[in-house]
Amino acid sequence: MEGKLKCVIIDDDPAVHTVIKEFLRSSDKAVITQCFERCSDFLNRIDKISYDLVLLDCLFPNDIINGVEVAFRLKELGKEFIFISAKHHSFIDACRLIGALDAMPKPLTEKRFKESIDKSYKFLNTPNLQIQKHVLFNVKELKRHVNIYIPEVLYMRTHHTDPRNKLVRLNGNVSYTLMDCKFQDMLKLSADLVMANKSELISYNIMEGIKGGDILLNQSGNNKIPKSIPLSPHFKNNFKMQFH
Repeated sequence: MEGKLKCVIIDDDPAVHTVIKEFLRSSDKAVITQCFERCSDFLNRIDKISYDLVLLDCLFPNDIINGVEVAFRLKELGKEFIFISAKHHSFIDACRLIGALDAMPKPLTEKRFKESIDKSYKFLNTPNLQIQKHVLFNVKELKRHVNIYIPEVLYMRTHHTDPRNKLVRLNGNVSYTLMDCKFQDMLKLSADLVMANKSELISYNIMEGIKGGDILLNQSGNNKIPKSIPLSPHFKNNFKMQFH
């Protein structure tokens, strides 16, 4: 991607449009190209406009469609978005589950807003890391190299007796010990993987939310993944979705 992020605002309050435009007036990272006060108006034009990032309110008393419904549609299209809304637990939890890049509480502040735009710009300008889908790993249990489909990786942790090795759990209740495997190498293979702490890596696809200082994980399909793992403050800012 070259140049500024083309951003769309969807918020029922035109005053919010004005504030955001002022925040970005001299920005070299992003520019507002479209504004909508109703979700339905945006959805009616979603295939006719070009955009990189959507700044999305959650509640729309002026419409029969809300921001969460728009968010799901954006995820289907592979588009990124930031939630901007009143700060309450149900809103924050919804943002985490849906996969927003960030969630900013109102009233918006310029410092917090620009931090979010900077992180979004960096994320959207990172080359697509998911091109290499199949990778050969040396598997201890089989004593040979195995071709692993990276999107199947759900959870990894450092081996208790040898930190050079990693225990990986794959979709379908498959687990291996990967010899001489580094977390940083895994992170380069997929944007869906993220470090939760210095010993554990997860896929966003199994993340259900945050409770206290722990990440709650989806255990469906008898995948033998922990119910929760600690979220280290050191790794908190690496998440697509920032927690404030």
